[in-house]
Amino acid sequence: MILTISEKIKHARMYFGLSQRSFKRYGIGQNYLSMIESGKRNPSKEMLEAIYNALFELTGGEIESLYSKNRFIMNFTEEFELWFFKKYDTVETIINNYEECLNLLKENKKYDVAYKIHMMIAGFYQSKSNYDLSNDFLLKAIDYGSSVANGLSKIYRHLGLNMRRNLDYKNALVYYTLALKYLEGDIVTEYYKISYDIALTNLNLGNVEKAMSLIDIILEECEDLPTRGATYLLRAGVLFRMQRDVEGREVLEKYIENPCYEPYIDYAYNNLVDHYFEKEEYDKALTIALKFIENYPHSANLVSPLLLISQIYEKLGRNEEAFVYLMQIKEDILLGRRKHIKESFCQHALNLFLKLNRYDEIEKLFFEVEKCDVSEKFKSDLKLSYFMNQHTSILNLNIKT
Repeated sequence: MILTISEKIKHARMYFGLSQRSFKRYGIGQNYLSMIESGKRNPSKEMLEAIYNALFELTGGEIESLYSKNRFIMNFTEEFELWFFKKYDTVETIINNYEECLNLLKENKKYDVAYKIHMMIAGFYQSKSNYDLSNDFLLKAIDYGSSVANGLSKIYRHLGLNMRRNLDYKNALVYYTLALKYLEGDIVTEYYKISYDIALTNLNLGNVEKAMSLIDIILEECEDLPTRGATYLLRAGVLFRMQRDVEGREVLEKYIENPCYEPYIDYAYNNLVDHYFEKEEYDKALTIALKFIENYPHSANLVSPLLLISQIYEKLGRNEEAFVYLMQIKEDILLGRRKHIKESFCQHALNLFLKLNRYDEIEKLFFEVEKCDVSEKFKSDLKLSYFMNQHTSILNLNIKT
């Protein structure tokens, strides 16, 4: 049973057999307490703490067996939310009982909690790279977005992120624009984060001048360090797209030397290695990648540079060294969530195993690919790539087609 604050106070007082007059010695008048218990007055947090402290003294501390202080001062909404998420304690439980949960929240007019569960489910599917299902629940969340500060803006931004991950850049831009439109209050950091999203999407669409214009504004006005760091890196990407390679490299090199946001230094190294790799300047790419590994051996983002090192060694014909680095990251990549990294790894692994005549590893690779959450088209294309390769025969391998 969920009680309001007035009901909790009356419940605690009567449970211990206390009169309203007994609170007078603690500065809480009988008339005032009566109005609180009848719901005619809404006590402040400070008054609730004073009432709890009085109950503690009057009961010799036994009130703690009935209510903790934190629980006692919770309002009805907080109590309901605590009860709800204790009953439905995981996202999977909420999904499995979705209609029941939603009906319960509607009956109690808890539209803010309804908004929260839709965002939780959308985030759950987003983490599984199931962007279509994520979008379904984000669109359902729109009905409850007005019950939460900037709820609609958050929904539209996440829809934009999902669209961009699905490579639907035009619709991503539409949703990001809506996210800005519904952004309320003095939330400067969020404004520049969405502006960054719009700049990145413009780059994806090839609108480099629009992207650069937004980047200049963000770097001139934004003080949020993570957003500034991401925008510096994006600036380098735009410069590369504009074929201003020297300027792009300078941006990344300066960031590596003096990062405005240290956690993004991984991306600066990785982007610089990527650039030289695409330009087929493999020796430069390798030097920078190895420097990063040496300087940041405990980085949480080692998978991408290690994969690049393996790919570079293959390009340089140093296949045994490429194999060593590849096997270091195999498990992390195949168990990870980033599909594009998995696909890049698998294609590189197949090419390398063929060059090394490692048919045992090829067989393992195809077995593992079947369990991966990559597209069916990619799985088929990978098999076709193997069968079309002239270095081997299909008789060497038992692969299901």
